[in-house]
Amino acid sequence: GSLFSVTDFAMHVALAVKSTTATGTECGFCLSNSANALQLGLQWVAGSWRLVRWGGVAGGSPAAVLYTSPAIYNNLDFRSFSLKGTIHASTGSCDLRIDGVQVYSATGINTGTGTIDRVGFAQGNTDAGAGVIADDLVVVNSKAAYLPDLRIDPYNPDSDGVTLNLTPSTGTVHYAMVDEPQVSTADWLSGSVVGDLDLLGLPNMVVNPTSILGVNLVGFAAKTDVPTPAIYLGLDSGGTVSNGSNLNLAAATGYFHRVLELDPNTAAAWTQSGV
Repeated sequence: GSLFSVTDFAMHVALAVKSTTATGTECGFCLSNSANALQLGLQWVAGSWRLVRWGGVAGGSPAAVLYTSPAIYNNLDFRSFSLKGTIHASTGSCDLRIDGVQVYSATGINTGTGTIDRVGFAQGNTDAGAGVIADDLVVVNSKAAYLPDLRIDPYNPDSDGVTLNLTPSTGTVHYAMVDEPQVSTADWLSGSVVGDLDLLGLPNMVVNPTSILGVNLVGFAAKTDVPTPAIYLGLDSGGTVSNGSNLNLAAATGYFHRVLELDPNTAAAWTQSGV
């Protein structure tokens, strides 16, 4: 499923290659449309990062190469990439910065087709060792300005709060059912009474950044009965409770998230102490 939907966009991502000796020339990272067709993206080949338009090609060479950097990236280091522009087959635009330096700018070009609502990877059809690793990806629906270099800090539940209405699948420690850094169905919390909730604690935020764009609440959930139940991804910030909208569940485990750009307790941007 999609997590965003954009035509005008700005994004930041940190990318590194998995191998500098693999021969897969398809290794890359792309904004993709709802048909899972790769569109505008970044490709690493022989020490160079390229801005490309795959144009729905499933493997092999991109439909167009818009920019090729000098071959100075022949290592496994993460690099910072900021892109902004418009996805359009004839009046598109794109600006690219690598490690904070603008290297490309163009308007009136073919940057792809369709509304972009997901990211895709081309991971080296000719060599299983080829590919790219992505970290700290942020996409917004505006091309007004580059996103700054960003980091995404995950904080998993680490304590049980005072309200614990749900039932652990094993044991008695509630937060331990949902504290995995990657989704796992090995253990879980369950409930069937409307209004039941678990209040779980999170660790303090480690860093004190210049600014915080938002807090993203993430949960994975499924239903086990016939009716259409729903969950809330709520939080308590300094005594102010914000539950958000109901999220309908399906029989298959689904990904749910809720972005809060402002702290409900202050109606202002998040701070380290607020998080």
